[in-house]
Amino acid sequence: MDHIDPVVVIGNGDRRLTLSEYRGGVCTVALDIPGIHVIDRLGFGEHGSGGSEDGLCEVFERMTADWRGWSGDLLWNGTADTMQLVFSHDGIGHVVADTTFAMPGTEGYVRTTITLEPGQLGRIATELRALFDSSSD
Repeated sequence: MDHIDPVVVIGNGDRRLTLSEYRGGVCTVALDIPGIHVIDRLGFGEHGSGGSEDGLCEVFERMTADWRGWSGDLLWNGTADTMQLVFSHDGIGHVVADTTFAMPGTEGYVRTTITLEPGQLGRIATELRALFDSSSD
């Protein structure tokens, strides 16, 4: 039977991050917003460090547990300033991810806001775990 790599989509419609093809601490990440499609292979660092795959899973697991809201921002940084996600809660059930993504081959960045529904958080946390665990298969 063929192995199918997990794919994780964070966001909806025309504003989304897609993570796939995780191997050896490096993941393919695509950012799609109206008029822009950016794709790169990003390193996720060592387990448990800032910008690690464990850290991203933990952020989504925390948001899943606290879906009714939290105070302040939850921050996740990729390695080498390649990607930053700043999550906030609007107090009525939506999570906003202020997203900064480095443009490959340039010194520029793309910034956008991705809105998530509370029901998506648990699915994303589970899919992230499956993606990052897939490299050990």
